[in-house]
Formats: sequence, structure tokens, C-alpha cells
Amino acid sequence: PPCRTIAKEIKSNLSTVNRAIQKLAEEGIVRSEARRGSFVANKKFSTFDNHNKLSENMEFVIRNAQNAGFSEGKIKKLFQVSLQKMNFNPKVAFAECNPIDLRRMSKIVENSTGIEVMPVLIDNINKNWKETWDLIATPIFHISEISERIKNSEGIIGLNFIPKMEVLNQIAHLDKSTTVKVIAPTDRGIERMLSLVRQYFPGKILSAKNFGGRELSILDSEIIITNRAAGLCEETLAKIK
Repeated sequence: PPCRTIAKEIKSNLSTVNRAIQKLAEEGIVRSEARRGSFVANKKFSTFDNHNKLSENMEFVIRNAQNAGFSEGKIKKLFQVSLQKMNFNPKVAFAECNPIDLRRMSKIVENSTGIEVMPVLIDNINKNWKETWDLIATPIFHISEISERIKNSEGIIGLNFIPKMEVLNQIAHLDKSTTVKVIAPTDRGIERMLSLVRQYFPGKILSAKNFGGRELSILDSEIIITNRAAGLCEETLAKIK
């Protein structure tokens, strides 16, 4: 059912239901359809159980290898190497600077790639990281910070988490006289959000740090730009757009 119907049935705030549905969608549990509502996602995993077709494919590969002059021993060796590669499961860490975004983004990465990742705070990474993981995945804006901590950029994979275009479009169309405030849980988060907002909005931008539901006077600006990690209370969220 639509979010408005769910909110009415459970007697909850509409914004709270919207955020809950969005989080479930990010984790691949539900899917949302315009004008229809939200539905439990049906994840379908294809299986390949046609033995004859598989045999034909293998024979095709072997025949091509023989035509290329490969010996039987060489072909067997190639199959062994391929099997070893298929069985290799790298230990991947996902690094972020605050625990709330860390949990949320880790789930997004796992649902998008099918690869299990180990969430780790950037402050807990040191130069001996290879004793625990094979690779470190992180948002691209944290690559230089992690490289500096481990004194090497090898083994770091940068991921690009793109904001919704509709949000960027709204920011770009704000009147220049509007006062905007950016709120994030860490100084690093504030710097990142300020850098992004400045690309689309040339007016006055304030900033504030908030984490863990601390009391914070934020309603002194016309527009508030924040994320879930800021931990704003339900009462405050209900007052802002």
C-alpha cells in the first residue's frame, strides 16, 4: 500500500514511514512503484542445471584450445587455474567515517554486488590492514584519507555514491537569497556535503554538526540539508522539509 495508507493504519508520521520504506528499498527488501505503492521484493536467482548445454559449452572451449595448439595437460592446467579463481573469496572491508552511514552503505554495497563486506570505521584502519582484509572499499571522497593512514593507495577501491538527481535539481533551483544549512555528524561529513552543495548553490551556506540526537537549534535557516547519520529527532524532522 502507499506510504500514506501505512502511516494512517499504524498511526505514525508520514515522514517516518517514508524513511523506513526507503531504507528497506536500499537493503533490497522492498521495491517502490510510482502511483502503486511498496511491495516485497522478489529476488530471483537464475540456476543453470541443463547438463547437456553445459557439456556442449565445455566441449566448445576444449575444441578451441586444441585448435590453438594447446596440449591436454595445458588445457587441464587452465581449467584448474580457472577453478581456483572462481573459488577465491576476497575479504573486503567497507570503510566510512561514522557508524550510521557505515551500516547503511555497507548494506547497499552488499545488495548491489552480492559480495559480503566487513564494516569498519576509518579511524580503526592502520598500516597492517592486509593482515585482516584483501581489499578496502570506501566512498571516493575518503580514498586520500585512507591512503594517508595506511601509507599506500594499493588495494583501495573507490565507490561513487551519487545523490538523487531530484534533490540536486531542487538545490540548483533555490533562490540565491535563501539561507541554507548543512548538517552532518562529523567534520568530515560536513566538508563533503558543503563541497557538494556549493557546486549547485551559490548563496549563503551555514553548517552544524549533530550526532546521536543531541539538542540542536537548526530551524534558523530556510532550507536544511542533512542525512540520516545526523540523528535528528522525529520532532525536528517533522518541522523541516
